[in-house]
Amino acid sequence: MTLETERGGSRPINSESDLGKALKDLGPGNEFLILSDGERFIQCAGGGDGLYFEYSEGDGIMHVSERSDVSLAEGEEILSRYLNRNAGWESSLSWRSEEIPESSRGSAGTAESRHTDAKGKSFTDMIKDEAVRNLKREVARKTSGTIGRLIRKITR
Repeated sequence: MTLETERGGSRPINSESDLGKALKDLGPGNEFLILSDGERFIQCAGGGDGLYFEYSEGDGIMHVSERSDVSLAEGEEILSRYLNRNAGWESSLSWRSEEIPESSRGSAGTAESRHTDAKGKSFTDMIKDEAVRNLKREVARKTSGTIGRLIRKITR
C-alpha cells in the first residue's frame, strides 16, 4: 500500500505507527493524506479540528463521508483497518456515493490524479469549500442578523 501526503510525496507503508504519525502531521501546508492500493484508495483531509474522508474501490464511484468532524482517534482506527484490509472497515462512518467524472479518474492509477474534481478543483479546496458552506449554515442558524452578515462577508 502507498501513503501520500501533501507535503511528503508518496511512499510505501506497512506500519500502523507510520500511519498514525502521518495522520497527526495533518494541518496547514499538509492538509491531506491518501492511502492507495492500485486503483483503490481512501483519502482524508483536515487536522486536529476534525477529519473528512472519501474512498473509492476503483469502480468509478466515490464514497464521501457524511461527517467532516471525525476525531484523530477515529481516523486512525479507520485508516488502520483499511491498511490491514479488515473487512467492514467502512462501517465506522455513513457514506454517500458520487460518480467520479471520467476526466478525474487516474489512467496511470496514481493518487495524485484522483484528488481533483471535474473542474480541476483540488481535494483540499473542495474540503475548504465544504467547511465554508457548513460555517455559513451554522452562522445562519445560530447568530443575529448583524453578526451573521459580518461572518458571511468575511468568508466570501
